[in-house]
Amino acid sequence: MTEANKVELLYKFAHGKSMSRQEAAELRKYKVAMDDGDYATKANIRAYVKAVDKGCLQSFYDWCLENNMGDRRRKGHSEDEMAKDKVNMNLGSAVLGSFSWSILLSSIGDPGESYVVYLILGAIISFALCKFSKRWAAFTCFLLPIILVAVIAS
Repeated sequence: MTEANKVELLYKFAHGKSMSRQEAAELRKYKVAMDDGDYATKANIRAYVKAVDKGCLQSFYDWCLENNMGDRRRKGHSEDEMAKDKVNMNLGSAVLGSFSWSILLSSIGDPGESYVVYLILGAIISFALCKFSKRWAAFTCFLLPIILVAVIAS
């Protein structure tokens, strides 16, 4: 399949059109979801296809957020606004995650250790998990540590 065909199929898929099983199997390594239409322009998808072919493992959504690539025709998708949103998202995930992950770490860690150490470790863990998948940030920064505390406490 040519690059133009890949871009066309992925563009249509991101905007809600399904594809055949053969096409889906061939395009499996390109992690474009049906609800990525806010970021899916043909130029963005073309650049993403090239990045994946060079070894990028991120999903299309994460790649667009990391590279400040959005549909500039939409509100909040200019490069400057996306850069500001990325900083806010990273800071927010680190702050929220530092509290919830520090609760988990303090419950399994040394009771004599300073709580500040657990806050810093929690911020690092949540920041790393948010970098891994931005779509799952609320789960990995807030719900996952609470679920783990409940499992460990029982």
